[in-house]
Amino acid sequence: MILDQNKYEIFSLIVRVFTGLLFLFQGYDKVFKVGIKGCVEAFKVETVKIRIPDFLLTAVVVFTSFTEFFGGMFLILGFLYKYTLVFLGMDLIIVSIAFGMIQPMWDTKHAFPRFLLIVLNMFVLIQFDKFTLDHLFNIN
Repeated sequence: MILDQNKYEIFSLIVRVFTGLLFLFQGYDKVFKVGIKGCVEAFKVETVKIRIPDFLLTAVVVFTSFTEFFGGMFLILGFLYKYTLVFLGMDLIIVSIAFGMIQPMWDTKHAFPRFLLIVLNMFVLIQFDKFTLDHLFNIN
C-alpha cells in the first residue's frame, strides 16, 4: 500500500504545513490586521516600565512579525526549510526573552507547542520530508 511506503513523508508534510500555518497566521495578524504600529503600542506600556527603548521594541516587533509571516509561508512551501526553522527558532527565543522580561511567569501555552513543532521538524522530520520546494529544486 502506498500509504505505508510514504507514511513518514506524508506525516512530515502534515506537521510542516501545520507548523507553517500557525506561524503564517500569527504573522499575518501582526502585519496586516493589528499592524506593526498597533503591536508596538500594545507592548509599549509594559516595556516603558522596564526601560526598553522604543527603537528596540519596534525592531523586535518588525523582526518577529515578518519572520513569523514569511517563515510560515516558507515552511508551508518547504522553501529554504532548514534556514526557515532556524529563523523561527530565533523568533521564539526573542519572544520568550521579551515576554519573560515583561512578566516573569508568563503563560507559555502558545510558545511551547511551536517550539516543540520546530524541534520535531528540525531534528526528526526534515530527513523524511520530500514534498518541499527544496527537494524539488535540490536546494540544500
